[in-house]
Amino acid sequence: MRFLVYTRKTLLETARDWKLLVFTLLFAPCFVFILYGAYGGGNPAFNIAVYNLDRQAGGSHGAGIVQALKEAAYSNGDPQFRIVLHESGSEADSLSLDSSIKKLEKRKLDAVLVLTGDTSKVIQTAAVCERAGVLQAPYHIYGDPLNGRYALAAIYAAAEVDRYVQKMTPIRLPLTLDEQFVGSGVSLSDFDQLMPGLLVLSLLNVLFTAGASFIKEIEKGTMLRLNLSLLRPREMIGGISLIQLLLGLASFALTLSAARICGFEWRGSVVAVLLVAAVSLLAVLGLALISVSFMSSVFDVMTVGMVPYFLVMFFAGLFFPLTAIELFSIGDSAFRLNDILPLSLSVSALNQALFFERGVYEIHMELLGNLIVACLYFGAGLWLFRRRHMTSR
Repeated sequence: MRFLVYTRKTLLETARDWKLLVFTLLFAPCFVFILYGAYGGGNPAFNIAVYNLDRQAGGSHGAGIVQALKEAAYSNGDPQFRIVLHESGSEADSLSLDSSIKKLEKRKLDAVLVLTGDTSKVIQTAAVCERAGVLQAPYHIYGDPLNGRYALAAIYAAAEVDRYVQKMTPIRLPLTLDEQFVGSGVSLSDFDQLMPGLLVLSLLNVLFTAGASFIKEIEKGTMLRLNLSLLRPREMIGGISLIQLLLGLASFALTLSAARICGFEWRGSVVAVLLVAAVSLLAVLGLALISVSFMSSVFDVMTVGMVPYFLVMFFAGLFFPLTAIELFSIGDSAFRLNDILPLSLSVSALNQALFFERGVYEIHMELLGNLIVACLYFGAGLWLFRRRHMTSR
C-alpha cells in the first residue's frame, strides 16, 4: 500500500514538471524528424560533375558512360548519382573544371569525372582486337580525401565505368564478384542506420527525469520526514523506478512510431526489442542514482548531469562506432572496453534485432551482458544513494 501511495505521488510530481516531461518524451522523436529531413530517408545520391571530352572527338561511348551513370540505382530504385554534365570541350569548360575542383573543396560536389577524348577509340579497338590491353586511355576522378562521401562516389562511379566497358567489349575479368547479403538483405539508408542510436537516446533521456525525481526529496528537505515514516527505501526507489520505466518505454515507443512515419521498417522480434529497452532503462536508472548521489538539487541534475549524459552518448557508440579494446570473448560474442558503459551493448543488441531479425535467443549474450552491466550500475547507485542521502535508515 505504501508503495502504491508513493508511486502515485511520484507520478503526479512528474506530470507537474511538464517541461522536463515533454523533453523526455519528445526530444528523441523530434530528433528523428530532423534527421529524416537532413538525410531524406533514402540512400545517398552523390553529386558528380562529368566532363565528356570524348564527344568533342566525335565518340559515342563517352555519352554511353554518362547514360550508365544516370541510370545507376540502388536496389530500392534510388538513384546513385546526381550528374552535372559538361561536354562541349570549349575553353569555358576548361575554366568550369577549375570551378568544379573548387566546389570539391566546399563539398558542393563529391567527385569530378573526366572522360578523355580517346575513350571511344580505345573501347572500339578493344571490341574488335583480342589484344585489348595494348591500347589504353585513362579517365580521371578528382575528389577531396577529407570528404567521407568521395570514396563511395569514386568507387560507385568506377564500377559503372568498368561495367560499361565489359558490356561493350569482350573483356572479362578472371574473377567475378558474387555478393551475398546477411540479415534481411535490404539496403539500409543512412537514416535507417541511425535508428538504433536514436532509440537508445530516447532511453538515455530518462536520466534527467529519474535524477530529478530522486533528488527532489533531498532538495525539498522531506527526506527526514520520509526517514521518520514507515516508507522503506526499496519502496521509495521502487516507486520512482516504476514511473521512470514506464516513461522510458513511452519515449521509446514514440521514437519508434516517429521512425515508422518516416518510412523506417523492421521485421525483428518485438519481444527482443522491448527486453533490450527494459534492461537498458535499468542501467539508466542506475546511472541516475550514481549521479544524484553527488548532487543536492534539480539544478545540479540539469547541469552537472550533462557530463554522464554526453559521456554515454559519445563513448557508448550511440551514433558512430568506436574502435575499442577487446577484453574477452565468449563464443562468437566479443566484449570490449566501452561495453562497461551503460547502453553500449544496447546499441549492438538493437542492431541485431532490428536489421538482422534476431530473436531473444540469438541476442541472449548481448542481453545477458547488458543485464549484468545494468545490475552493477543499479546496485552501485542504490548503495551510494542510500549511503549519501538515506544514512539515518
